[in-house]
Amino acid sequence: MNLKDYENKLVRLIDSHNNIFEGIAVYNSEEFNEKEYGKKEESIQILYYNFYKNHIYHIEEIEDYSSPYGFLEEMILQDGISFIEDLFAEEKDEILLRLLKCIHIKIYTISYKNQLFAFLKKELKKNHSEAIKEEIETILKK
Repeated sequence: MNLKDYENKLVRLIDSHNNIFEGIAVYNSEEFNEKEYGKKEESIQILYYNFYKNHIYHIEEIEDYSSPYGFLEEMILQDGISFIEDLFAEEKDEILLRLLKCIHIKIYTISYKNQLFAFLKKELKKNHSEAIKEEIETILKK
C-alpha cells in the first residue's frame, strides 16, 4: 500500500481495530513523523488524527462520504470544545456540516453542552454559509 497515492484525496480508512474513518487524507512521511511525533513510520492524517501505516488495515479513495457524519466526527466531540473551535477556524463547509450533523444527533451525550452552545451562538454571528447557519440554529433550538 503506497500511502502517498492518497494525498489530498477523500478516503475511507479502516484501522487495525476495524474503526472506519472518512475524510481528506494528508500524507506524512517517515521523516516528518519522526521529527514531529518521534515515530519513524509513514502515516495518513485525517483532520487531527494520525494513522500509522502498520495500523491501517485498508484504505481506498472514495467518491463521496458514506453517511452524514462518521466515527471521526464522534471522536472530535469526545475530544472536546477546543477541537471544535479549531475546525471552525478552518472554515471548510463540508467538514463543518458533518460535525454539526453529528452534534445535532449526539447533543444529549455532550458533557460540555453549555460551553458548546455559547460557542455556536458566537459562530452564528460570523460569515458562514446559509447551510452552516441553518444547522447551528437547529442545534440551538434543542
